[in-house]
Amino acid sequence: MDNWALMLKLIYDKFKNAFIIATGSSSLLIRSTLDLSTRWNLEPLYPLSFPEFVMIRSWLRSGGEAPLFPEKGLREDLREALFYSESSDEVATKLDPLSEKVQSYLSKVEGLAGDKLWKDYLNEYILYHNIPRLCLMDEEKVILDRVLELVSRVLYQDLKEFYESNEVMKIFRVLTYIALSDEINREKISKELGISKDKFEKIADSLVKSEMLIKFPVYGTLKRRVKGEKYFFISPTIRYSIVKQVYPEPQRFYPRLYEDIVALYLKRLFNGFVLYGGTGGSKSPDFLLELGDRVIPIEVGRGKRDTSQLKLVKKRAYGILLSDNLGTYRLEGRDIAVPLKWFLMM
Repeated sequence: MDNWALMLKLIYDKFKNAFIIATGSSSLLIRSTLDLSTRWNLEPLYPLSFPEFVMIRSWLRSGGEAPLFPEKGLREDLREALFYSESSDEVATKLDPLSEKVQSYLSKVEGLAGDKLWKDYLNEYILYHNIPRLCLMDEEKVILDRVLELVSRVLYQDLKEFYESNEVMKIFRVLTYIALSDEINREKISKELGISKDKFEKIADSLVKSEMLIKFPVYGTLKRRVKGEKYFFISPTIRYSIVKQVYPEPQRFYPRLYEDIVALYLKRLFNGFVLYGGTGGSKSPDFLLELGDRVIPIEVGRGKRDTSQLKLVKKRAYGILLSDNLGTYRLEGRDIAVPLKWFLMM
């Protein structure tokens, strides 16, 4: 609809007692309007959390009769334990009384999985079913085709308002480059894609505002944060659909998909307080939270049990390792290893 923002402004100004809800798929277009800047609360709709995925899939599988709801209060209790403690010992002390609640919920989830292994059910969520509309689909090709259609719509419809038509292919190449890369080297991407560093920054910023990507600044001084950032996909399914076009057997990219889902959770829980590693060495934790005067490094791994990268952050309050290879939490000195499935229950 043309002039939609002006129309909403006129309705708002004329009907003071009206409660207006407006939805739209073009996040970039919505954010670009000035007419409503002082008249609205903009609420992003994130992909599903794991308990939301479980609730929807259990409802579908039971024919609408028996959805599995999250354990009441567990999300808040886990968040309090993991991120608002003073030490790893305090984290463990807070997690201990929650274990029975956690295991009770997980046993119900495992019952839903039938003959699937727990990791298969977790992969179903991370690879395919974290976007609500995809929960009705089970065939991988259909799901990935729908996601690529979503990407095309953002590029060829939403971004056409801000870019020339001949630039759209460059935007897709940038998105593909990010999907296949761990960290972004601006010099390298400029040479390989034939675009300036400023053009890359503009395109990447548009993809963030379009809610395709999440951007976290680098840990360190303010100067480093201005110049450095790392990009994650708002849904790991988007990265997976792009990677799958290039690599038919994309298992080596699974660690990045796990990082994407953790990035989504951290964005939703702590928007503005999340940084990515960059401690100066060749290795660093995946994420760092700055909550007041406390720094909490977070490492994500498939099958990982090593906490050495957390120790690179000397001023940490404590570090958290999230691994799919753990049955319960485990203290590691100043750090704590926690099952990824526990984290995803928040």
